[in-house]
Amino acid sequence: MMQIELCCTGMGAESKDFAGELYEALARRRKVCAENGITLDEVKVFWEDMTNRDLESRLQVFFDM
Repeated sequence: MMQIELCCTGMGAESKDFAGELYEALARRRKVCAENGITLDEVKVFWEDMTNRDLESRLQVFFDM
């Protein structure tokens, strides 16, 4: 397991709060217990969820938050 510092480029002071909410939503969506960190494979899945260009997928991530 690894732990990473979360932030979203260009969002200013709210960046860490937003990144934390996004991280928790993605973890809930995949039923991952992410309190103590995630594996590199889980990072890849989260990244794929965040960069998916499908509108329905993006809306689902938004509503999961």
